[in-house]
Amino acid sequence: MQHHIPATFYRSRPGRLVIGAEHDTAIQRAERCFEPIPGMYQVISHGTEDAVCYKIAEGHWQAFSAQALARLIAAQPDYDGQKIYLVACCAGMLREGLAQQLANALCVMVLAPTERVWLHADHTSHIGPDAWTKTGYWQPFWPR
Repeated sequence: MQHHIPATFYRSRPGRLVIGAEHDTAIQRAERCFEPIPGMYQVISHGTEDAVCYKIAEGHWQAFSAQALARLIAAQPDYDGQKIYLVACCAGMLREGLAQQLANALCVMVLAPTERVWLHADHTSHIGPDAWTKTGYWQPFWPR
């Protein structure tokens, strides 16, 4: 797992950090689908239970740690300690997983999905194990 995210794989916009190459259509769709939540700093990325990842080439992925993500967030000029709205599949699936590790590292609450995030053509979404089943939810993780 990497501990540094190359600058070519992220972009910062006011109140939002997007991780993924410009040609990653899933990330582009997520940007259109999820509006920022007032008072929260939004992070959009691919994710797993214990890492955030980005596509480096078709079929090839690079994972990086919650600590690397925390350093990247903290380095953004518009981040000033807000709570985190983490739009990354499965980031909140494990009690001690990615979302909890990020909350601990930044000392702020992290709101993360408990399962995969599914995006629909009408710019809506749901959280669940497949494109039809809505069993997941947005779980808050508080620093410990």
